[in-house]
Amino acid sequence: MKPDESNTETKSLPADARRSYQNSLTAPVFIAAALPAAVVLSAAQGALMGLLIALESLLTLAVLWLLQRLAPSPSRYSLWVQALLAAGFSATLVELLLRAYIPAAAADFGLYIPLSAAAVVLLLNPQLSAPPAEQSHPSAAFTWKLWLKRLLFMWVLLFVLGLIREALGAGTLLGKAFSDTQARPLLLLLLPSGAFILLGLLAALSQYIRPEKETQHD
Repeated sequence: MKPDESNTETKSLPADARRSYQNSLTAPVFIAAALPAAVVLSAAQGALMGLLIALESLLTLAVLWLLQRLAPSPSRYSLWVQALLAAGFSATLVELLLRAYIPAAAADFGLYIPLSAAAVVLLLNPQLSAPPAEQSHPSAAFTWKLWLKRLLFMWVLLFVLGLIREALGAGTLLGKAFSDTQARPLLLLLLPSGAFILLGLLAALSQYIRPEKETQHD
C-alpha cells in the first residue's frame, strides 16, 4: 500500500463509512484511557504513562507474534487468551524496568501499571480495527497504521488530561506554581472521579469537533 493510499481511500468514502473508521480509531482509545486516567495527575505523568503503554503495546505484539508461531490460534477465543497472556507479560516487564530505573514513578503509578495490560489489549484488539472499505480482513499496512495512530492519540490524550488536571486541580503548570496565588484550584479534578468526568468531556468534545470537520470537507 502506498503512503497516501489509506488517506485517499478514507476521504473517498461516504460519511457513514468515514464515521465508522474514525470511531475505530478514537473509541477504543477513550475506553482504554479510563484506567490510566485516574493516576495521571500532571503533564509529565501523562507523557510517561503514554510512553509506557506504547512500550507495552510493542512488547505485546512481539510476544503475541511468538505465541502465534509456536501455537497458532484457530479461534477468536484462543487469540484473546494469547493477547491477554502477552499483555500481562509485557506489563510485568515494564513494571520491573520502571521500578529499577524510575522508582518514584513506579510508586506513583502503583497498581495501575499491571492494570494497563487491559488498556493495551483494547488498543491492539484486531476486532476493533475495522477496515475503511468494509473488508472482512484488513491489510497489514492498514492495521499497523491504525495501531500507531491509536498509540499516538493515547499519548496526546493522557498528556492533555494530565496537563488540565495539573493546571486546574493543583494550580501548577509543568511543576511550577501559577503567579496568581489567589486562584483556587478545582480539587475535584485531582480525584479519580474528576479524571473520569474530564475524560468524558474530552470524548464529547471529540465527537462535537469531528462532525464539524466532516461537514466542512463535504
